[in-house]
Parts: sequence; C-alpha cells; structure tokens
Amino acid sequence: MFAPYSICLGASAREVGLLFSVATAGSMLASFFVGNFAEKFGRRLVFIVISFGTAGFFLRAALAQNFMQLVIFRAIGGLASGTIPTSFSYIAAFVPPSDRPRYMAYLASTMSTCFIIGPLIGGGLAMFGMRVPFFASFCFALISAFNAVFFTTDVDKLKKEASDEGSRVWLRKTRRTKRRVESQHRRKRPRSRPNSQPQSRQRGAIRLD
Repeated sequence: MFAPYSICLGASAREVGLLFSVATAGSMLASFFVGNFAEKFGRRLVFIVISFGTAGFFLRAALAQNFMQLVIFRAIGGLASGTIPTSFSYIAAFVPPSDRPRYMAYLASTMSTCFIIGPLIGGGLAMFGMRVPFFASFCFALISAFNAVFFTTDVDKLKKEASDEGSRVWLRKTRRTKRRVESQHRRKRPRSRPNSQPQSRQRGAIRLD
C-alpha cells in the first residue's frame, strides 16, 4: 500500500524507491542495538516499545500530509522493526531444545501467513480510502502492544519461576525420602525388655543374701 499511497501524495517512481530504501536502512540500524537492548532490559520491554512504536508509525503515516512526512515516518517505522528477531530469540531462550524447531516453524509459518493475508486485507480496505489500511494497521499494532503488556512474560522471570518450582519439587522429594528413612529406622530398632532390670536386681539381691 505504500507505493500507491506515495503516488497519491505526489511522489515519483524514484521517490517511491526511496521510501522502501529508508525503511530497510532503519531496519538494518535497529538490528545493531535491539539485541543488546533485549539482553539488558528484557525481551518483554522490547516487544512493548517496538509495538507502540509501530502503532505510532502507522498512525502518523495515515495522517501524513506530504511525501516527505511519509518518508520520515517510514524511516522511524523501520527502526521499530525488531520484533521478528526478538521473537526468535524469545523461543530460543525459553522453549526446550526438543520442542524448539517445532515452535520456530510455527512462528515462521505465522509470519508467512500474515505476509500473504495482509496485502489482501489492505487492498480491500483501500476501496474505502488510501488512508484506511494505515488506520487498520495502527489498530492491529495497538492490539499487539497491549498483548505485549498484559500477556507476555519476560524470559528471565519465567526461568526464575521454573527454577523455584524445581527447587520446591526437590525439597518435597527430599522431605519424603527423609521421612521414609526415619520410618524404616524405627521399624528396625530393637524393642526394649521391661523385665530385664528387675530380674537383675532380684539376682543381685539373691547374691547378697
């Protein structure tokens, strides 16, 4: 939708190519610092910041008054395009190695499906106006942002919860083993004879007599 929208804003064919070039350049620049940002502040925060940034980009693109504004907003949108590598790193960090290829295949197939269905939906919405697909993309990006806020947990927190649960399970097993050993020890302990001491006293008394 960017090409026909750019033409509607008065752009030439060369300028349309510039629009896609600045987006790719922004995405390339974002790839240099998104990984460090995720390692330092957590992947959940990366999802939140990038999702809100993408929503803001689509809203500003829908309200662009000329082609230069669209180019600027498109470059900012390229900087906010780090969700895909962050999603793969999220799966690689949390999913067990045995299930990791399956979940990465799910993610890749989901993205491919979105790349197929998205242009069809955008083309259908463009019948109601060239700005309508951008407003729809803004709504979808906002839903993604709220999903990152309320339904996404940081990997470090998940690992800590899993570690705490493993510690609790190990502690319960240790206590059960200890109780089992103590019960077995009580069963093997010999019983005392209550009449042995009085008999010895009687024998001693007899000897004294």
